[in-house]
Amino acid sequence: MKAKILTLLSILMLTVAGATAKSVEISGVRYTPNSKETASARIADRNNRILSNIIVTDRVNIDGKLYVVTDIEPRGFMNSKYVTSITLPSSIKEIGAYAFKGCTSLTRISLPEEANVQNIEFAGKTKQGPFYKCTALSNVANLEDVSKATLEMCFYNCDDTPAAHSVARYLNNLANAQIAGKQTERKPKTQRPRVEQFTALSTIDSDIPVGTTPNSNTLVLIIGNENYENEISPVDYATNDATVFARYCEKTLGISKEHIRTINNATYMQMKNGINWLKNVASIEPAGSMNVIFYYAGHGIPNEKSGEAFLMPVDGSDSFQDSWLPLNDLYASLNSIGAKSTVVMLDACFSGAGRDNSAIKKGARAIRARVTKQAPTGNMLVLAAASDSQIANPYADMRHGVFTYHLLEKLQQTRGKVTYGELFDHITQQVPRTAMKQFERIQVPTASPSGSMTATWESTQFAK
Repeated sequence: MKAKILTLLSILMLTVAGATAKSVEISGVRYTPNSKETASARIADRNNRILSNIIVTDRVNIDGKLYVVTDIEPRGFMNSKYVTSITLPSSIKEIGAYAFKGCTSLTRISLPEEANVQNIEFAGKTKQGPFYKCTALSNVANLEDVSKATLEMCFYNCDDTPAAHSVARYLNNLANAQIAGKQTERKPKTQRPRVEQFTALSTIDSDIPVGTTPNSNTLVLIIGNENYENEISPVDYATNDATVFARYCEKTLGISKEHIRTINNATYMQMKNGINWLKNVASIEPAGSMNVIFYYAGHGIPNEKSGEAFLMPVDGSDSFQDSWLPLNDLYASLNSIGAKSTVVMLDACFSGAGRDNSAIKKGARAIRARVTKQAPTGNMLVLAAASDSQIANPYADMRHGVFTYHLLEKLQQTRGKVTYGELFDHITQQVPRTAMKQFERIQVPTASPSGSMTATWESTQFAK
């Protein structure tokens, strides 16, 4: 009894302290100090329809001080019904009770390697893990990296969670192999940067300037394709690219939420539906009154024979061209909107390789194809991350693509008051430097205006 009273007093003291503690929101996650050196994490808005991919960082800068993120708060992400993927860093040492209960759209989780997991106890008997009622959760992305104790506690009495059954089978197989005297080995750590390993945090994500001028005449469709199906390699940080760009559109550029649509890990039909959404919203406005921005981070893929370029949905197959979205079709669809201006931003490459220079297909050799340049039409400007057969590189320290990081950097520096010419000057100076410094690779962004935009695009204000 005395122990329970002390526990309740501790919780009360933490609650009171937390009420006055400063916190910071980054990419939909709110971080709050719980000591002089550590911080806890919870979702900032569980009803946010835009945010589907959650990445909890391992370190966070709050009011000029760096904290290690060690805790997921009890009920911290509970009932976040629009979240589909959550990545937790290895710095997490405590996962609170019911932390993810009722996340009914959650399909993928990446867990910390070792953590103390709090469970709910009823009458001293029945316990439930933090993924109770996560009825769609089937994928533990880093299963073999997580300790047996953490796995057992995370899915204890979570029979309505599909991942609980696959975890149980994995643990049973592990136990049987040990009993049989077989030596089990963990898979070697992948060589490409993992989200859990970051030691730096970009202020690009946390220090987003707030503009003073509302923008009611711009529509924005943002797609971040990171986690691919069909054995297609992931595109590191693509969902973070998309999520943070959306926040700049709303906060810095003043574009209303109703005019911004973000789709993370978009299937072919979701990409097509997003383009149709642009058309439908524009159709109810006076003809030629709206500007359109289309932003994409993810795989591009070439047809090796024809050189035609495509965007790859997350359900696409590298061997089935009909599952890809032709870049020419995208330009034609956007042009049919009849917008005042259309700007396409592509943090993708069409060389046949991914952001880490590996093949798009896991385990395959990377191809090198030179794409035929697809010309924009109408009142259109295309800003692309790389030229010809170059790689659109990741920037691991900043959790962004190199192109997107420097694009956001310029928006931050200018508080959104920048022309496309000034923006392009900045990224063509900074992207090649970062790519060479980080990877010793050449990456040169390109600007391709349509005929009617040739004389005006450089002096045109961003999103105006």
